[in-house]
Amino acid sequence: MKEYILFDNIDIYTKIVETKPLDLLANILLLSYLSLAKKYNEILEYTTSLLINSSIHNNILIENFHLLGYIGTGDVVNSKAQVKLNLSIDPENAYTHLLDSLIEKREAKDYLSEIEKAYLFLPDTEKNIFLNELNFKKEELEKEKELYIIPDDIYRKERPLVKKIQDAIQQDPENPIFKTSIAETLYKADRVEEAKMYIDFALAQYPNYPRALFIAKEIAKLQAEEEKEMECFEKILNVDFLSPYLNEKAQTFIEKDDQGKFVELKELFDSPDNPFIAFFKKEVENIFPEKDEQIPQVIQKQKIEDDLKNSFDLLKEKKYAEALAGFIKELKKK
Repeated sequence: MKEYILFDNIDIYTKIVETKPLDLLANILLLSYLSLAKKYNEILEYTTSLLINSSIHNNILIENFHLLGYIGTGDVVNSKAQVKLNLSIDPENAYTHLLDSLIEKREAKDYLSEIEKAYLFLPDTEKNIFLNELNFKKEELEKEKELYIIPDDIYRKERPLVKKIQDAIQQDPENPIFKTSIAETLYKADRVEEAKMYIDFALAQYPNYPRALFIAKEIAKLQAEEEKEMECFEKILNVDFLSPYLNEKAQTFIEKDDQGKFVELKELFDSPDNPFIAFFKKEVENIFPEKDEQIPQVIQKQKIEDDLKNSFDLLKEKKYAEALAGFIKELKKK
């Protein structure tokens, strides 16, 4: 985005929120343009004030800009606390996982799994932007796809898929995503009452979880519970204007004066100027100094270095056989 357009937009939405401080769409657009202008201190101050002094609660986009402000200003402690809060609203929000990968990388943890989740949870329109802007390959990011993205036609693989998810739950029993995946699998296999049981349990723990709310909405629609169907739909809209679980009907629930802002927001996030993807791309250059390398190649290089360090650590512990096996493995790769 050209700089003069960017700063014009900041001026426009600053004036709008001065007169309408609780205008959610205007606030989100202002924060988006501030992010593209790299004004992280302003983002942090603004979101902190907004969340303390207003009735805005559980809006994942506002909370993610709050997280971006913490990361952009180098506040690791509050960044980690904010990630937990955001995932308690939506355990599979793509931008939360994307931002969390930056924190995990800086702490030498498993940041790649967070990048994979971010990709899988992005709306389809944003997946290509992610791949193109960051030079990832699709197959690199879809290894665990079936745990999260349930195919519409699952009749032939229903049992093995449920078992795969159940095995994942055993490894991570508190993970709400896997439990919701079982509910979605059962729902798509026409086992509605079983699906309802799982989804009610998920929503009891995570009442704002968009995918769980979407499944609950579809079950309510099937059972002609119109009031509950509408309640679930409106709740998703309040949590995330850009949720992939909203359809074209979402715009009809936006006030007439806000229609233009809603379209502008969607177009911005469906472009290379998506503020979270743009922020991630910029931060990656700081984390990986080799700017001439493509990101996946740098990640692979980092993984090799981590594996070699592990082999040296084994050598120090006098675990000679394991260390030798590790060194041989890395030599074969090279």
